[in-house]
Amino acid sequence: MEYAEKSIMDNKIKKILILRTDNLGDLILSLPAIWALKKEFPGAGLTLLVNKKNAALARALPYINKVIPVDSKTLALLRAWREIRKINFDIAIQLYTGNNIKEAILIFFSKARHRIGYSGGLSGLFFTNKIKLKLNRNETLNTIDIMKNLAPGLSFQGSGLEPAHLKSKRVNSLLEKYGVNNEEKIIVVHPGASQQNKNKMWPVQRYSALLEKITAISRNKLFIIGTHEEKVISEQINRPKDGIFDLTGLLDIPDLVNLIARSSLFIGNNSGPLQIAAALNVPSVSLMGPSIYERWAPQGDKHIVIQKKISCVPCEGKKNNCLDNICLKNISVDEVFDAVKSQLSKSLPEDKIE
Repeated sequence: MEYAEKSIMDNKIKKILILRTDNLGDLILSLPAIWALKKEFPGAGLTLLVNKKNAALARALPYINKVIPVDSKTLALLRAWREIRKINFDIAIQLYTGNNIKEAILIFFSKARHRIGYSGGLSGLFFTNKIKLKLNRNETLNTIDIMKNLAPGLSFQGSGLEPAHLKSKRVNSLLEKYGVNNEEKIIVVHPGASQQNKNKMWPVQRYSALLEKITAISRNKLFIIGTHEEKVISEQINRPKDGIFDLTGLLDIPDLVNLIARSSLFIGNNSGPLQIAAALNVPSVSLMGPSIYERWAPQGDKHIVIQKKISCVPCEGKKNNCLDNICLKNISVDEVFDAVKSQLSKSLPEDKIE
């Protein structure tokens, strides 16, 4: 992509608005670019408009000056627009990659001189700077393209997500309660997915079989995680031995980040917690299902991603009437277990694997 020779950021920019109102994983993948922008222009106030479910994470990040939480309802966006109008932003950036016309209109009426977003669909009509979305590459690179449209010389270092940013005394007390000492690593398992992404889930019963196999070779404790809404999923998982604990619905975002940071391995579907593990450089085994591999798979040799290349993949989970879910049903327990064994052999001391 070619960038403007002169950045619009050469002007005296004091107030920047960034919109990322979709899922947790999308926000996590955007943080490297958001953090780099703030480091490049530390004097500019940075406001982040996010899904209200992700507001706790956004508020905990030290490089975010203000957080505006919203849901998808028109009234919530109207209230946000009234607040935005009072601030008089110089720049407004939409990172949402779908055709969200409501947000594009909100940006248009924000009075921002520079309005940046993707060129696809009707939303592109409301932006002064338009970027072409490239589906077949990692999502972080798409957000980097948008930021480099503002500041071509921007450098990107780090994930933008550090446990030090999100303090959690609760995780330490929970781990102590379950007999985990300060030096001991754990395994984190996320069997769920958000309500709108249920067809991105590996069959829950297979997690029961997988956990039984893992406990047969490893003495490390396993922790099942998920939101309150995912409790119905974790309750279906049989826990064959001691050493498997269910924390579903008990953790807030800072807790979740710190728990994953303490782990030697993350296992789960393509989800927000998976992207947290990748951002924290925690090894993972993930099941990609119907998602675009090049766009959403964790990057680097620390991650094993299992995906079946069948004719309907990728559909990005948008076929809500997909009753068969064959892309995930075709992944066997043994295949995932082999990947887990490979990761454990690299990340855990020998005396922890039997």
